[in-house]
Amino acid sequence: MTDEGSKSTTFSLLAKVGELMSLPAAYLFFAGFLYAYYYFSELGLPTRLVEIPLPFYPVYAFSVFMENWVLVVAWILAVGLLALLATKRAPWATAGLLFLFLVAFPGSWWMARERGHRQAVLLRNGLEGRRVTFSFKQHAHGEPAGSKREAKSASDAPKRVTEQLMEANAEGKLVLVAETTRAFYVLWQIYPDREVKELPRARLFMVPRDAVSGAEVKLDSVINVRNRRKDDS
Repeated sequence: MTDEGSKSTTFSLLAKVGELMSLPAAYLFFAGFLYAYYYFSELGLPTRLVEIPLPFYPVYAFSVFMENWVLVVAWILAVGLLALLATKRAPWATAGLLFLFLVAFPGSWWMARERGHRQAVLLRNGLEGRRVTFSFKQHAHGEPAGSKREAKSASDAPKRVTEQLMEANAEGKLVLVAETTRAFYVLWQIYPDREVKELPRARLFMVPRDAVSGAEVKLDSVINVRNRRKDDS
């Protein structure tokens, strides 16, 4: 009887923990999805084309909440205080808890939208993102897929767009936005003169994987900390 009682107590405790975790999980997926939606929308890419796995949404939400950690900590403390008062049968504590949970949804929406917009602006300013250079597959006539000659006969790829893609790729100006099982999505941001504060319109290209034989991602230089520590010692 003692073992059965302890098992039932354990299961009930786990059930309560599961119920408590279901609401934060809903907030995580809600904020993560909204962040991805606004971030890719700012870059001209529909979210449905990115093929984001479901486990990625809580990761996106973590960056959203960490950027606004002061508000998140204040909300958690307020919820904890009201929950404690509700256990002591304070008549207004339950209503306060309900209000905080309702406010959390528009609050998460606002934080995710601002974070997505800001992250897209950082990428367009060259402060985020990875530059990528493609090696296109060669056709029988010796020109890469998507070259100027192919653009003349391709009905679904205007010549001007194809030439811009090849030019930006040759100059190393393409920034990787997203990649899927079928394509790479890259951004070409034309930077204005120093006197102009606003960025002009950028261009987003879809590069099919079957047209690429290789891709080079350029990373920023960093200090070799391990060798530097050896030299200092």
